[in-house]
Amino acid sequence: MLLSADTSLLKTAFVAPQHVVGRARRPIAKGHQSWTLHSRRGKASFPVLCNSIQQQPNSGTVVTSEPTASQAVKLEVTLKGLEALQTVRLGLVPQGKGQAIVVTEVAEGSRAEELGVRRGQKLNALSDPMRYGTMWSLLERPSLRFVVDTFKMRRSSPIDLEFEPLMSADDMDAIFGSVGGASTGRQEEEAAAAGAEGSAAARAGAEASSSSSSNGAVDMSPDNALGSLSSIDQMLGSGSGSDAESETIGERLAAKHAAQQRARMAVNQVQKRIDRRKAYMEIDEQRDDTGLLLGLAAAFLVPPLVILTIAGFTGYLDRLYLTALTLR
Repeated sequence: MLLSADTSLLKTAFVAPQHVVGRARRPIAKGHQSWTLHSRRGKASFPVLCNSIQQQPNSGTVVTSEPTASQAVKLEVTLKGLEALQTVRLGLVPQGKGQAIVVTEVAEGSRAEELGVRRGQKLNALSDPMRYGTMWSLLERPSLRFVVDTFKMRRSSPIDLEFEPLMSADDMDAIFGSVGGASTGRQEEEAAAAGAEGSAAARAGAEASSSSSSNGAVDMSPDNALGSLSSIDQMLGSGSGSDAESETIGERLAAKHAAQQRARMAVNQVQKRIDRRKAYMEIDEQRDDTGLLLGLAAAFLVPPLVILTIAGFTGYLDRLYLTALTLR
């Protein structure tokens, strides 16, 4: 009996959970844990995920109490770079210690919208611009310029994009403004511009009629002259918009012409370098180094031959020969 009690104690000792150094024990949570999405109001914020067990009743505005399919599933789409540039607009929002790239606007009826790209989604990854099929994951501080340059490099080629829902419509409206408000603002600006053009045309017609009536009147008082001068000034002032527009077009043409001139100069400089290289190669082909080599050989051979000739004629070599015989 004592042996069985000891073995039971040993079993319970081995069965009891023990803490291992370097590993954190996971807390055992009973029951179903739901996740909720909270948004902090009052400043440009981003969604924060928190556990419903730790949630207080007044901790924030609850958007949903269970993870939906759009929040759990990541969206992978394939677009051409030109389509992505024209139909998808991106922006930066803070996230954690870094930032994230989110979709700020999607063109209506575009292929991106048909594939499921929506406003507020986060761009998680995109395919390599040089090796299609290799995905690049965006880290804590992604570069928006890198993404745009990737779209431009794959302008006519497909590019894979991975999106994930991140921000709600209210948060996007608080940070970037509503899409409808922007469109109505543009419509109001267009209506105001049309109204200004109509008022300018009506003013010009009234001034023309007043000038014609002043020309037809018999009274030639200085007031009429001043009125005509003011009407001329008004007409010149009313034409200032077209002058400014023509100046803008002229500036654009001048800039385009200057760019063309710079391009021509660059091409001309390249062509000049090519021509100089060709001329140098032709000179190399036409050059003959025979004279140079003969001159070098003569410089090494002629002086010794001259010295030997002089020594032979003066009898110096014979004396050297006799001296060598006597020494033997």
